[in-house]
Amino acid sequence: MKNLDSIPHTLDGIFRELNRTSNIIITITNTGTPGRPVLIHGEQGFSIDQVNGCHTPEEFYHSLVSLCASVRLSTVDAMQTLDPSEKGALLLQAIHRVHILLQKIISVLLTAEEAALWTEGNQFVRRFKHARFIWNEGIPEVSLSDLKQILLAAHPFAHHYSVALRILSIQLICLLTGVEHPPDLNPPGTTSPSEAREKLRFTGSVPCLAALGRILSSRNLFEIDNKSRFFRTVTGMFSTSQQPEISWMSYKNHFNNPSHDALTFWDAEISELRKHIRKLMILN
Repeated sequence: MKNLDSIPHTLDGIFRELNRTSNIIITITNTGTPGRPVLIHGEQGFSIDQVNGCHTPEEFYHSLVSLCASVRLSTVDAMQTLDPSEKGALLLQAIHRVHILLQKIISVLLTAEEAALWTEGNQFVRRFKHARFIWNEGIPEVSLSDLKQILLAAHPFAHHYSVALRILSIQLICLLTGVEHPPDLNPPGTTSPSEAREKLRFTGSVPCLAALGRILSSRNLFEIDNKSRFFRTVTGMFSTSQQPEISWMSYKNHFNNPSHDALTFWDAEISELRKHIRKLMILN
C-alpha cells in the first residue's frame, strides 16, 4: 500500500526532467545571431544563441509543454494505486513543486530605454532569476550589468517558461478538484458507479465487517496486493443496516485497528460456524 511518506519519492521521479530543464543554460555567441538583439560590450557585440539547447522561444516552449504533459500523465498514473486522501496529498505536493519551479523567474519593470531595445516598448516582462552562461567563442570580461542585460534579452524564453508551467499548475488543480469534489462533477440525473451497483447488506456493524476482513487477510485467503484497492472493493460491495454507504476511511481504520468487541463477536460467531460445519459434514 502506498502511503504519505512515499509520495515525495514518487514526485522526485515524476519531476526529474522538468527540474533539470529549470536549470537554465544560456549559450552566447560573440558574433551575433541573426534576428536577435546584439549586446554591446566595449567594442564587441554578442547575442543569445540558445537557451537550454533551443534556438528559439517557440522551440523552448514546445519542449517544456512536452515535459509538462509527461508530468501530468505520470501523476495520473501514480494516482491509480492511491486512496482518495493520498491522491489529494500527491496533487497538493505536485502543485507546490510547480510553484517552486515558477519562482525561477521574476517579473521586471524595464526602463523606457530597455523596453525600446528588448520588447518594442513593453516595459513589463518576465526574466530568469538565475542562469548559467556559456560563450561559444571564449569567455570575455563582462560585468554584472552585462549579465543582467543578457537575462533581459532572454525574456521571450522566460515568458514561455512561465506560460507552460502555469498551464501545468491549472491542470493539476483541476485534477485535485475532481478528487476532492467528485459528486459535483456528475451530470444531473446520473448516478456514480457506487450508487448504481447493488450491494450486499451486512447485518453487523462496520467495525465487525472490517475485523472479518482483517481475520481473513491474515490467513491469506484473499490475494491482496494493494490494500487501498481491497478497501475500495469491500466498501463498494457491502452496506450495513445503519450505513448504506461505508466510508473507505472508516473501514480502513477499523481494519488496521480491530476493536476488542468486534473480535469477540467473531470469536463467538466462528464457534457457531464450527458447529454448523460439523453438522454439514455429517449430512454429507
